[in-house]
Formats: sequence, structure tokens, C-alpha cells
Amino acid sequence: MSLGDPTAEVEQQLAECERLLYSQPADAEAGLRPLLTHARQIQDVELEVRCLVLLCGAMFLQAHYSQTVEYALVALDLSRDLELPSLEARCQNALGLAYDRMGQSDKALDALIASLELAQRHGDNEGRC
Repeated sequence: MSLGDPTAEVEQQLAECERLLYSQPADAEAGLRPLLTHARQIQDVELEVRCLVLLCGAMFLQAHYSQTVEYALVALDLSRDLELPSLEARCQNALGLAYDRMGQSDKALDALIASLELAQRHGDNEGRC
């Protein structure tokens, strides 16, 4: 994956990874890893969070629940630092789903409630799903 042009090309690649997420999560993961590296190299923390959130989805859909939690916790801290409630809600949602699959019902419920509350408080209808 070439990262020649900054913004437009990166946004296009990120959108392509998101498009692949549900049908081909392994391919989405493969596309997201260089984008995450790029985000970290250029110190674009918001892009890093967006990549991590999508990686959470890719890991979850491949039944890699521990990795989902790892990525979600990193993204959660960063989204809070940047005050990005929509992404914070998505991180909480990923945590809730992964914790549920891991049999950690209390943690799952706490995370899912936090996700819903954030989404409602900030009018994020996408995050409420």
C-alpha cells in the first residue's frame, strides 16, 4: 500500500479498509496495519485512533477477542485525550462486544452502557447501533 499523497490517499485507503471490514476482515486488517504505522510516523493521533477502531472490528470479526480489547484500550485512551466522543463510544462498544465473547459479562455490560451513554450525550446515532 503506497502512501504517496497525504490526506486524500490516506482517506481513500481508510475508506477501502472500512468497506472490506465485514466481508473480508483479514484483508481490512492487512490494509489497516500500514495505515496505523503511517499515522504513528507522522504523529497523527486522530488517524491512529480511527485505524485502531477499525482494527478492533477486524480483530473481532476474526474472533481475536484479546487483540480487540488491546486495540480498543489504546484507542480509548487516545480518543479521550483528543476529546473524540464518537470514537470513544466506538471503542467502548468494541470492548463490550469482545468482553461478552470472552465471558466477562460485567465488563461487557459496563462498556456497552458507557458506549450508549456517550453516543446519546453527543447525538451520535451511528454510535448508538
